Amino acid sequence: MLRNRYDIVEERGRPLSRSVDGSIKPAFERYATTDAALESRSQRYFERTLRLLSQMGTTQAVVLMPLHPRLLAAVRSAGWEERHDEVMTFLTELQGRYGFVLLDCSNLATFKGDPKNFYDGFHVKQANARRLTRSVVVKLPAVFAETADTPP
Repeated sequence: MLRNRYDIVEERGRPLSRSVDGSIKPAFERYATTDAALESRSQRYFERTLRLLSQMGTTQAVVLMPLHPRLLAAVRSAGWEERHDEVMTFLTELQGRYGFVLLDCSNLATFKGDPKNFYDGFHVKQANARRLTRSVVVKLPAVFAETADTPP
């Protein structure tokens, strides 16, 4: 994608700081809830997808995307750690069944991301997406390796 709605908002002059501020309140409300991090319907669909990919003989990688550091700092005390732990527990249990590779990139430091390369608290710009992709390819080369079955 060369241009999206986030680019348009940025071009109209909305600064990153304001966009991150706009992400904090809804994130704070979401993480502060006592509800489970994952809905059972989402869990079922996710597991069905893993099952299908496994049946197809693929090697899957699940990568948790980063949050802007200011957003992450704001929501850590609101229950983010508990929700993150729930997600990691769910994924770790599935990992035993489906053998996918799990990479947690919630924190920018895991791939040397740049806090300036976000549109808001959740959405990375192209520069961070490229850094993240390069990091995943380097850390998980077997996931991207071609096999005899891989179409050109």
